[in-house]
Amino acid sequence: MECLTVSATTRRIFLARSAAIAGVGLFGIPDKASATEELLGHGTHRYRVVSGWGTFNPETHPANNCGNLVQHLLGAIPERQNPLGACIDKRDPANPMLVITSHETNELHRYDPDGKYIDAIPTPGGRCCSISIHDENLYVAHQNGFISILDESNRVISNPGGSKPAYFADGKLKRMTQEGNTFLHPHSILVDDEGNVYVHSANSSPIKLARVAG
Repeated sequence: MECLTVSATTRRIFLARSAAIAGVGLFGIPDKASATEELLGHGTHRYRVVSGWGTFNPETHPANNCGNLVQHLLGAIPERQNPLGACIDKRDPANPMLVITSHETNELHRYDPDGKYIDAIPTPGGRCCSISIHDENLYVAHQNGFISILDESNRVISNPGGSKPAYFADGKLKRMTQEGNTFLHPHSILVDDEGNVYVHSANSSPIKLARVAG
């Protein structure tokens, strides 16, 4: 079983499935970020909002650098967690894990390949919806208006659309909040081979975040 990933395919699959999840049409939805150029994120994970990317009809403006939204049946998960997304984390090849978003508890729950619960990664202030992995980083879309990027140690290092990550002296992550209005209830996230991020929000067009060097 593979995680939410990006392969050499058209973006039509992402647009169609994301629109179906959101209950909206594919085209003709105003792009919230089209009026100005925005830079989002923190540290080495900063992005430029690509205006209008999600409003193009993929039949007439094909693109091959988005990807499949792979969906799986997760089996019996405690209802209280409200699991909205899942991914197989193979960043440590010797210890693959199933990561499931716990929307109600603001956490990412990790399980071993046999389904045994391992631990939880807190994301205070975030409402985890969907996960994607690219290289050493894990990307999370939060329904309350921003996305988080975690490093190989599962520390939040950037929050495009949200507050700069900060930690208490004991190493616990401080509460994260939305900043600005780039995203409206983001629920789907994908990353392509170049590190660009694609986010679909409820009742708005998909948004492409182009990776900014440095």
